[in-house]
Amino acid sequence: MFQAIARQAVTIAGAQLARWKSEFNEQFKPYAEILRTQQYKQLADEFYRTYPEFQGREALVDQVAKNLTQNASQTLTKEQAFEAVAANVREILKQLGLESNPASAGGDTGKRQQATTGSRMPPLSSGGQIGGSQTSNKGGGPPGLEVFFD
Repeated sequence: MFQAIARQAVTIAGAQLARWKSEFNEQFKPYAEILRTQQYKQLADEFYRTYPEFQGREALVDQVAKNLTQNASQTLTKEQAFEAVAANVREILKQLGLESNPASAGGDTGKRQQATTGSRMPPLSSGGQIGGSQTSNKGGGPPGLEVFFD
């Protein structure tokens, strides 16, 4: 009898904890989104300080970064991820016959354009690492062109 009562108490406590956890997560969700947005902005600002030639090409950079994290097979440091994104963006621009800096082609780099697709560079974990390296290229050809084969 005692074991049945103890089992029932554990079951009820587990259900109550699960409900509290769910309620907490729902209440915390807006704050987590604000934090992710701030982390993304800081990460993007650092990327564009490191690679100013890509200002004005935010949509392309965001898509390449998104593909890099989706095709992750190894862990990269922030610097390695930045280099991988920059290399892929340069390759795509080279394939398209475009220059890295739209200002040299008459573009306006004073204003950043937001990606119309809603994609963004993914935030890094607090450890400063994200997964990433391209393992497949659906469209064939040089790495980074899968952006155009969705």
